[in-house]
Amino acid sequence: MKSLRGMVLIGAALWTIGLLAVWAVTITLNRDALHSVALVHAYPHSLGVLAILSMLAGFAMVRAGLKPLNEMRRRLADVQSGSAKQVQGHYPAEVQPLVNDLNALLAHQAHARAAASGATLGARCDVRLSAEGLARTLQRLHADRGIAIDIDVPADRAVRCQCEDLEEMLGNLLDNACKWARARVVLSMAAFAAAPDTAGDRVALVVDDDGPGLAPSMREAVLQRGVRADEAAPGSGFGLAIVREIADVYGGAIVLEDSPLGGLRARLLLPAVTPGGPR
Repeated sequence: MKSLRGMVLIGAALWTIGLLAVWAVTITLNRDALHSVALVHAYPHSLGVLAILSMLAGFAMVRAGLKPLNEMRRRLADVQSGSAKQVQGHYPAEVQPLVNDLNALLAHQAHARAAASGATLGARCDVRLSAEGLARTLQRLHADRGIAIDIDVPADRAVRCQCEDLEEMLGNLLDNACKWARARVVLSMAAFAAAPDTAGDRVALVVDDDGPGLAPSMREAVLQRGVRADEAAPGSGFGLAIVREIADVYGGAIVLEDSPLGGLRARLLLPAVTPGGPR
């Protein structure tokens, strides 16, 4: 794999050479540009110094721009060695969303270990309360596009899940739907009978959008870390992978299907809490 630093520096050098070539062609084809040649002859040393300083300044800026990536690499090494639990620091706008998603993924691996030890057996979260708060936030974020988010979930219906985990999953699913929707996103809830080899009933939290949908051949791929359906779309490609990994912790799953609204349907399966049962 080629070094990003090397590629950027080579690109800057080629850009400089290209500018010099354009200047030379302009002088050759335009007699009026000969005045610039006279200027070069009049102040050769000064212009030479200016050219060198400009190139050095350009390379310095490239180096400064790459510095946060080197810092992130060191922070990742700290996480890998076990000396840190999160990737610390502040990064450029193009990198910070990736760092945020990675930290979220790392945090939920700690939840996975807790769940494996039985620490989440008594977890309970009200679906409608969590969903309504998320919907209000996302509608503000997408206010310029006028996206409507409908919550069709009965009151006092709960899932066997920590609230922060449920909100992480629903937040990713609703945000993804809003990014692709033309005008409408719907969150609904339905009973889902347990398979014979599973313990207890599950419910399906269904997120539908009226966007362009997703080809069946891509549906499994976008559930993997770092994979996006469209490289031109915003995001880091971790959102759906985070949903899948958290759902696995609770014995659940996520399935992507065609939506009756015309776009994509994300069906999130989680263990149910019986209405009126123990909290």
